Amino acid sequence: MKTIEATGKKLNDAIQNGLAELGVTLDEVDVEILENGGWFKKTKVRLTVIEEETVSILTKEEKKDEPKQDSVEVVEEKAEQAEEKVDNEPKAEEAPIEEKKEEVKPNKERKPKKEKAPFKKPAPPVEKEYPPATEEQIAKAKAYVEGLIKAMGVEGEIVATSEGNVINLDIVTTNAMVIGHRGETLDAIQTLAKRMVEDNDSHVRVVADSQGYRAKREASLIHLAQRTADKCVKKGRKISLEPMDSAQRKIIHSALTNDDRVYTRSEGHEPNRKVIVFPIKKR
Repeated sequence: MKTIEATGKKLNDAIQNGLAELGVTLDEVDVEILENGGWFKKTKVRLTVIEEETVSILTKEEKKDEPKQDSVEVVEEKAEQAEEKVDNEPKAEEAPIEEKKEEVKPNKERKPKKEKAPFKKPAPPVEKEYPPATEEQIAKAKAYVEGLIKAMGVEGEIVATSEGNVINLDIVTTNAMVIGHRGETLDAIQTLAKRMVEDNDSHVRVVADSQGYRAKREASLIHLAQRTADKCVKKGRKISLEPMDSAQRKIIHSALTNDDRVYTRSEGHEPNRKVIVFPIKKR
């Protein structure tokens, strides 16, 4: 099994660099993302060539080393010599053959085979219920993000709402700087805001959004989940997605909950925890 590690500015660049080095196509390898790239570091992946069954054959040199078979005439001559040798040997008295009585074995009743239980998809994790966010936490998160975008030189306002323990912060602006590549800036803003408002015993969540990016990202992840499921069933093997945060992984799990062809599971540790899609084998 041939495995290499490759890097690139973006995920696609890293994969293409690895494929070029191996001299294979994407369908011939398993891709595992080792490190996500960012502003100051490259994306790192591991490519493993999928092994195929091989049939061993003898080369011309190996065939030369094989023992030569006797010709038909030599084989017949050796057989005649062996028969003459047997005829000339003194014959031993034949012992009387005892008749063997056939033992009648009782018929054993065959136990019915146990039927295998049909495969059941793992149940989705049960979400815990937490106390709702307080007015103080909502105001604190809003004020913090207002100061943050002002420091970034972005003009806009913050619309803060809450739903249970989730504080939603909509950054109303036309400046795409607050979104960043694949929402990385938005993720950073909501992480910082969460650190500002959470207490030691608090499980409050903060979701930062701008220009409807989160809804577009969710639609993109659902489409990714469906395409991955189709590919997983076609190839008959598991497929790993790139590392995602818990909210994005939840979207993938939910998108494939009712798909009876596959099941999903999260593996790894933060920040490199990712979703694995497995095919359900029919019995």
